[in-house]
Amino acid sequence: MGDSNLSIRTSVHKALGGGRVADLLLWRRWCGGAMMLVSATTMYYLFEIAGYNFLPFVANVLLLFVVILFFWAKSASLLNRPLPPIPDMEFLRELLEWFLMSYTDGLIVYWQLHMTLQLARI
Repeated sequence: MGDSNLSIRTSVHKALGGGRVADLLLWRRWCGGAMMLVSATTMYYLFEIAGYNFLPFVANVLLLFVVILFFWAKSASLLNRPLPPIPDMEFLRELLEWFLMSYTDGLIVYWQLHMTLQLARI
């Protein structure tokens, strides 16, 4: 009975990992906790109550991001300010070839399935 782990007392903060996540969940960082609560409530309202779907939400957020970058770049050129920091995107040739090959393979399978279903209707 002396070897029981139940007698060891640990704090909740340490049980949650003792880092920033534990600080956030235990409201030690008030601003972060409030932001988490507001964002979770907003997401719940958007997806559950309003019936908004996830994919259009992501598409609209990305579109908003592109519009903000466009206006930032245009205003920077007019006001002689530095352009927004956008990293150079370099694609690996092998990755691009793999993606295109898998995409065309999928199109070929789709076309064969489509033609088979067309023949079955006749």
